[in-house]
Amino acid sequence: MRARNLFIGGLFMLSACGPSLSGLVRDKHYREAICAAQDGGEQDRRDVGHALDADAAFYVHMHVVSTEELRPVLEAATEQVSSRTKLVRVSVQSNVLPIDAIRMDPSMRAESGKLAGVFADWQTLAWATQEKLPGKRTEKTYITGENVLKGGAAVLTLGFSLLFTDFEPGYVEVDPPLEAFEAMAPLASRLHRTTSRGGCLDITQSSSGAGKRCEWYFLLDNVSRDPVSLELRARYVSARAGERAGELEEKSCVVERRFQMSLGPPASIEAIVRERFGNEMRPVREVMRGD
Repeated sequence: MRARNLFIGGLFMLSACGPSLSGLVRDKHYREAICAAQDGGEQDRRDVGHALDADAAFYVHMHVVSTEELRPVLEAATEQVSSRTKLVRVSVQSNVLPIDAIRMDPSMRAESGKLAGVFADWQTLAWATQEKLPGKRTEKTYITGENVLKGGAAVLTLGFSLLFTDFEPGYVEVDPPLEAFEAMAPLASRLHRTTSRGGCLDITQSSSGAGKRCEWYFLLDNVSRDPVSLELRARYVSARAGERAGELEEKSCVVERRFQMSLGPPASIEAIVRERFGNEMRPVREVMRGD
């Protein structure tokens, strides 16, 4: 019995030697803290999330593209397009943190939780301009699964099987060239030149950290009277031991945070956004409500 008690006591002492979660956060060992929080409780994830938010120091900016800004692009169609939708640009930037990745996902939602805005892409821009888009085209390709297998067999037989192998083409659907879009949907094409620049870039000062700079374009339903909110989901990602940074998927440790900002109905959103942001990015902690 005495030996058993000593063994259990030894295990307890060993476990106590490991760093505490608060110690990991204090020393900014965020990779380990994220995994410990994921394996822990809700309060652990909240505590680590608050620390990550503070060091990430997210900044956000919003801009509603005005009718005057659209007029040089859309010309005579400006009023018609503006009556249907508002084009909104959202920009977010973080500091670099000692973690493996930051994922940012924005959305614009009504009070009911339904989507109130959609990402600007060819389909949604064509809806805004009431234009039709060219259909996909069929092209011939020899890069098919069957031909890959035949090529593998040729390698194994030192090329001998090529004497008896016919490589048959396959067919794939591809997007039409840009010229086809410009011919059928000139207004959507002009808007697409601007909105296609959106997306996220990784900010890295060294190989030991990750940050994010993002810009997205939304089309907001201008007919709706429901109040709209901008929601941001930030996911702090850390690879588990043995996982490569380029494979940050299912096995990774994640602490997720959400931020929300009410913007009012579409009819008044332009004035609200201009007053709240002007031309300056604002700290997320000042203009958005977190978890």
